[in-house]
Amino acid sequence: MFWDGRIITVTALCQHAAGAAVLYLESGSLEKCDAALNIGVPTIKWRAPVGANYKMNVACRLNAAKDRVGVGIVIRDSNGIVCGAFCTSTVHGGDFFQEHARTILVGLRFALDIGIFRVEVEEGCSDLIGMVQKGSPCLAANGVLVDDICGFIPNFQFIIWLFVVLFFFC
Repeated sequence: MFWDGRIITVTALCQHAAGAAVLYLESGSLEKCDAALNIGVPTIKWRAPVGANYKMNVACRLNAAKDRVGVGIVIRDSNGIVCGAFCTSTVHGGDFFQEHARTILVGLRFALDIGIFRVEVEEGCSDLIGMVQKGSPCLAANGVLVDDICGFIPNFQFIIWLFVVLFFFC
């Protein structure tokens, strides 16, 4: 990945981003942004999860040149404190829906591995959310992935699916 004028691995970038997020949150101060940086993109503000829940934000991005998909997961508590961050890259093996479903599977496994059992999952694929909410068995073409996600749900004390609009900058 080419970032900040140099080649950097996805893992290094995710670790740097997680570290920067923690430093920002721990600083307790907000820096003002230059108004000239506003490029007309609607501002979307992160909302804290309710009560004792945690919020999981997931993202995946295709690098078509290398046939790889970068996956990032951040889990935060109701104060916005990062409780867990995970990143990886995998071989590209499907369409938008499949990549998002696989990312959700990685995120759910990660949440369980670190002891998070009450989670609000923010996802940008409304079709995936709709199919997961309908439950298993899913007879759609990608139904096996939906069934796998549904198989994780009983492991959580609380889980809710929230649709978020994704913005991509190229």
